[in-house]
Amino acid sequence: MSGQDEELKEAWRAFCEKLSDAGNSIIDSKTLGSDTDRVEGLRHLLRSLYRSIGISVESSDVDFPELA
Repeated sequence: MSGQDEELKEAWRAFCEKLSDAGNSIIDSKTLGSDTDRVEGLRHLLRSLYRSIGISVESSDVDFPELA
């Protein structure tokens, strides 16, 4: 496995760990109150992730911009 492969694996691991930490902070939060609030917090996290991927990964080609 090349050095670039190792860097990619480490970047992916770090991303997944941060996402997991964010989810855990929502689930473990005592300030959110009800189960419904925690579920809505996770939905918000996932929507934010979805939007970020759409903006920074799928639509980041300045030569061929997409309007949504």
